[in-house]
Amino acid sequence: MREIEIQATISRSLYREMVYFQMFRRKRTTLPFGIVAYLLAAGTVIAKLTGYYTVDSYAFGMFTFYACVIYLFFPPVLIGLLEYQIHRMSTGDKTVVGQSHRIVFNENGVASYVGKAAGKFTWKQVLEAYELKNAFLFYISQSQALALAKSDATPEEQQAIRELAQEKLGKRFIIKAR
Repeated sequence: MREIEIQATISRSLYREMVYFQMFRRKRTTLPFGIVAYLLAAGTVIAKLTGYYTVDSYAFGMFTFYACVIYLFFPPVLIGLLEYQIHRMSTGDKTVVGQSHRIVFNENGVASYVGKAAGKFTWKQVLEAYELKNAFLFYISQSQALALAKSDATPEEQQAIRELAQEKLGKRFIIKAR
């Protein structure tokens, strides 16, 4: 039976990468729709300020204009809140960020051991997995993943994890490494 055991640490940068991946890359439509909405809001505000149209001639009037002005602040506020959440989670008492843990991959599934606590998941329980440029992410729920920084594994271990995940997960294992 194949078994790959790796001693790993979730760094703050890996946690940040996981959060942004969850927000913008895993949910493929978030970023494109956000960009389109931002451009429409910016266009509406610019058109009003340059006199291209008056608020009275616009279908929704003042409400739409002010909604667009407010929306222009949404992305910076969202990024600020994400960064605050990352900071809060990576410096709190009950965080796994910075803690050493052992990750074990085998024919049955994947397990993570932190101190006396253990999380063991069969391959059927893994919803999907991703190989990113710097990490492997194994999602056990829509928003919770077991993470392994590639820097914690040797190239041979990375290849063995990749092959095992492809074999056990099939299309649920997605390579996004570039």
